[in-house]
Amino acid sequence: MWYDRRIARMAALIFGTTQAYLLMTNDVRTDGILTGFTAYALWQLSAFLQHGQWKHLLGSALGVALAMMAKGPGGIVFPGLAIGGHLLLTRDWRNLLNWKWLIFLVLVLALLLPMLWGLYQQFDLHPEKHVYGLDGPRGVEFFF
Repeated sequence: MWYDRRIARMAALIFGTTQAYLLMTNDVRTDGILTGFTAYALWQLSAFLQHGQWKHLLGSALGVALAMMAKGPGGIVFPGLAIGGHLLLTRDWRNLLNWKWLIFLVLVLALLLPMLWGLYQQFDLHPEKHVYGLDGPRGVEFFF
């Protein structure tokens, strides 16, 4: 999207041969899910920046929400740093200060609501619970 095929192949080779990625694929936990959804979110965010279509904004919000469900706030931090850093380095102030980012955040929150409701039901409604040495853990607060 941003560069030619040669750069894409080199990036894929570097990413695919890193020790961390090799360990992650052999020890299946949430890291692989986080990586997949983050890559999807970055792809959709890049497409949104290039084409400005709402379907890409919705797709990126879905990717970020699923990444957050996999591993918490890191699901929004990693794409935010990548895209935000790109926009800062290229001094693309028009896209950086776009009002559509507020819509993006509302979409992410809307997609997270079922999970947040589940955390509220599981932990916040039951202050008498004792979980991992904590009395009355707060699920929604812990997630964020």
